[in-house]
Amino acid sequence: MTKTDPFKGFHSNPQIIRLAVTMYVRFPLSLRNVEDLLRGRSIEISNETVRFWWNRFGPLFAAAIRRKRAQKIRCLRKFAAVHASVCNQINQEHHLYSRDTY
Repeated sequence: MTKTDPFKGFHSNPQIIRLAVTMYVRFPLSLRNVEDLLRGRSIEISNETVRFWWNRFGPLFAAAIRRKRAQKIRCLRKFAAVHASVCNQINQEHHLYSRDTY
């Protein structure tokens, strides 16, 4: 299965598109604020371009974030299961001791 390039046909650098969409999503900024911040980095785009990029690439980036989060959760669950089994083996007889002797 071949993956198609989602940035094909765009004249802008994919890193600039990712930066603009990430700034809009990550921070409570308006489209005009994103435009101003990018202008400060010598990137001349309009707020309508940012809106178009958000509509086009927002769901794509959100799906990638969800996949990464799910992968992290699976790793954490596996770690917790292994950690619990090891701790249960080590602390197996603690219930036999009284609080004073423990």
